[in-house]
Amino acid sequence: MDRYADLVFLGGRVVTVDAQFSVASALAVTGGVISAVGGRDDVTPFVGPDTRLVDLRGATLLPGINDSHLHGCAFGMATPPLSLDLGHPAVSSLADVAEAVCEAIARVPGGQWITGHGWDPGFLDECVTDPSRQPSRRDLDAVSPDHPVVLYSFSGHATWVNSKALELLGVDRYTVAPPGGAIVVDDAGESSPAPSPPSTTPVSPATPIRAAWRSTASKYSPTASFPTRRPGCTSRTSAAAAVPCASAARPTPSGSPRSTP
Repeated sequence: MDRYADLVFLGGRVVTVDAQFSVASALAVTGGVISAVGGRDDVTPFVGPDTRLVDLRGATLLPGINDSHLHGCAFGMATPPLSLDLGHPAVSSLADVAEAVCEAIARVPGGQWITGHGWDPGFLDECVTDPSRQPSRRDLDAVSPDHPVVLYSFSGHATWVNSKALELLGVDRYTVAPPGGAIVVDDAGESSPAPSPPSTTPVSPATPIRAAWRSTASKYSPTASFPTRRPGCTSRTSAAAAVPCASAARPTPSGSPRSTP
C-alpha cells in the first residue's frame, strides 16, 4: 500500500448516505478523503503505525453538513411531535387550525403551552374568501381558554396567539411595538395578534410576543402533536353533527385587524 490512512473509525454506525442509504461500521480517511468504508476487515489494510484509531463504541458517524444558513434545531422544534403541523395541506381553514389545537389540549397537562408552525392565510379558506378576515386570538380562545397557544406562520415572521398567552406575556392594548414591528389589534383596540394585512409593514407583527414567549415558555415542554383525536372533536374529513369542540372550532367573524401606530 502506497499510503496508510490518517484516520480510521471502528465499531460504530457509519451513515453513508449512498444510493441505498446503507450503514457501515468502519471508515478510513486518507489525506482528507474517505479511502475505505465498510466493516473492520475493509479498513484494517489501511491501518499503519501512524494511523489514528477512533473507537466509536456504537455511536453514529454522519457526513459533515456544511451550510451557511442551517436551522437544524429549529426544524426539529417546528415539526411533529414537538409542534403541531399547521401547514398546507395539513390544514385548509381557520376551523382546521382550531380543531388541531382542540385535539392537542386533551393530551397535555393543564396550562401547558400549545405550539404550532406553518399556517398561511393564503391557504386558509376563510382568509382566501375574505382577505380582510385574518387569524385572531378569538379563533383560538374558543377551543383553548386555559392553555396558552403560540402558532408561528409558515415564514416564521408572524405569530398567532390566544388570550391566555397574551395574559401570561403581559401584552395588552397598551403594549408598545418595537421599532420595525407591529402588534395587530382589533377595532376595539385589543391585541389580536395575527399577521398584518399586506398594506402594512412586512416585518413581524408580533416581535415582542415572540421574544417574550421564548423566555416565559422555557420552563414548559413543547406540545406533542398526537394522532389520536379528542372525543368531541369531529374529523376534518367528515361532516359529523356538531359537538362542543367542533362547534367551538368554527371561527366567529371579528373586526378587521389593524396595526398599531
